Amino acid sequence: SGLSSIQIVALVAICLTHMGDAVEIYLPSILTQEISCDLLLSGTQQGLLSVVFYSFYAAGSFSSGWFANKIGRRITILISLGLSFLVSTLAALSHEFYILLISRAATGVLVGSNYGITNLYWAEISPTVKIKNLGLLLASLCFSLGAG
Repeated sequence: SGLSSIQIVALVAICLTHMGDAVEIYLPSILTQEISCDLLLSGTQQGLLSVVFYSFYAAGSFSSGWFANKIGRRITILISLGLSFLVSTLAALSHEFYILLISRAATGVLVGSNYGITNLYWAEISPTVKIKNLGLLLASLCFSLGAG
């Protein structure tokens, strides 16, 4: 059996989500020098920006399952993606270290949430095991494209 239009839209959205998440994970590493110069950051502050993201990423991965079970996978994904857009925009526009730090923590929670829940959602709506596996492979390739 093939994919319905809803499943195709979901797969495209999941792939775009994974690409965006990869950018959120890797781009600040590339821009650390520019961020440091713009905000006059110390070495400790630079390190905090990385640590806070990955620490909260782990928290988002664990907590998103609970939210998805309570309010549903699709609504959890939509809320997470909407908040990701807002928080990422805040991070991009921030001119203060603490605003950037808080927005990177929030981004970590949201990216951690997105990654696990979108894969789970795809696995649940896939009509066959073969399509599920191909979709998850495509999502992983999209993450790699976003990181590259």
